[in-house]
Amino acid sequence: MQQQLTYIELFHQNGDQHTLAMWLIMGGKCALSAVGILFNAILVATTVKSKKLHKSCNVLLALDSMFLALFQLNSLITLLIAVFGINFVPNSTCFYFQAVPIFSVLMSFCLMFQI
Repeated sequence: MQQQLTYIELFHQNGDQHTLAMWLIMGGKCALSAVGILFNAILVATTVKSKKLHKSCNVLLALDSMFLALFQLNSLITLLIAVFGINFVPNSTCFYFQAVPIFSVLMSFCLMFQI
């Protein structure tokens, strides 16, 4: 029976290069995130511009969309790290990269309970 390799073992076996599958997964994830950021930004802009949408529920939905758009930047951070060749990020640096997306998703959950 053939043993399955972890990503780190496959990475080293591949000459410290990322695999094609990883690039396809990250590219698809970033494309979906870009669409999500665009649509969430449109929802926020529409809520801000339209006076009919200034009720509390609509404002909460717009805030939720804003926080979700910030959270979706997470996949772009991953892509930039891979593009610039940073293979493994120290925990302290990872904390600073992920602080805004994690805060954003937590705020989004809080807003969902308010809606």
